[in-house]
Parts: sequence; C-alpha cells; structure tokens
Amino acid sequence: MEATGGYEKPLVIHLIDKGHIVYVVNPRQVRQRSLDALKKDIQRMDREIAKLVESDEDWKSRLDILKSAPGVGDVVASTLVAEQPELGRLSRNQISALVGVIPFKRDSGTLKGKRSIFDAGQLCVAHCIWLH
Repeated sequence: MEATGGYEKPLVIHLIDKGHIVYVVNPRQVRQRSLDALKKDIQRMDREIAKLVESDEDWKSRLDILKSAPGVGDVVASTLVAEQPELGRLSRNQISALVGVIPFKRDSGTLKGKRSIFDAGQLCVAHCIWLH
C-alpha cells in the first residue's frame, strides 16, 4: 500500500487485524523502481530488435539505407523495416497513403473540402515517424 501521509493507517490496522500481510511503501521509491524497470525493459527490447535485424541480410541492408537518411535513427529505421515490407516496391505517394501520413481531399462534386490526414493506415509506423 502506498503511504498517504498517515491516511493509510486505519486501513493498514484493519487489514492486519483480518490477517492480511500489508506493506506500506514510499510512492517516490516505487515510481523510481518502476521507471528503472521500464528503462531496462526498453534496453533489452532494443538489443533483441537489433539482433533480429542483424540476422537477416535483407533487413540489414534496408536498415542501413534508411539510417543513411538525415534524421532517421535506430527506432524509426527498425520500425520501417519491420512494418513496411512494401518499401522499395511502392512509390512514395503509395507508401505515404499506406502509412496514413498523406493528406486526403474531401471533395464532393463542386465542393472543395479541407485537406486532412486521417487516423488510418499503419498507425504504429505513423506514430513512430511523428514522435521520433
């Protein structure tokens, strides 16, 4: 149970009286441990992804090409290699539409609608591109 400035004490006493084992923890320490665990998990997954990419020559060559572009690092390149097997076979407009990062027209008859990007396509790729 998380310490709340003394407000937890009646509940702790009640739970102990009922035979439960109770631990009162400092919230800051719990959050820090959680963050540390998440960082370790991310580092482990990054290593596993790198091993997978290195194990396949096609993926490795695609990764090297992508990383040669300015602003494209390991995360974006690995995501594109894994999630966009169409890269290199489709035009840039087709890839942009497939990922969901190209604005579409909202025209009907003589009405000229606003151009906007919809949440469609391969969202994990689109989010990776926008966030990194």
